[in-house]
Amino acid sequence: MTNIAAFDARQAILDVLNALEYGTRKEERDILRPILDASSLKQGRKKRLAEQIMRTPGFEDFFFDVLRAIRPFSQMLADVYSFLNAHRLTTSRRALSSA
Repeated sequence: MTNIAAFDARQAILDVLNALEYGTRKEERDILRPILDASSLKQGRKKRLAEQIMRTPGFEDFFFDVLRAIRPFSQMLADVYSFLNAHRLTTSRRALSSA
């Protein structure tokens, strides 16, 4: 028998809010504000906001909204890593030929 804890949606919401630095000067406003506004959520203390999100839109919808909002950034990172990976062999060959 495994000792896996049950999924805690409230804690997961708090984790997402922490990751987006909600309530700090570094808060990801471009991501959070449209999501909160679309659900008519009032900004305030993090724990109170998490309770609002639990009621509506719920963890799953909130999480998918965050994923949709960060998708352009994650695609840009994938493009950068693909570019670097494609040029890794060229860089390696040049380093080996000059040695």
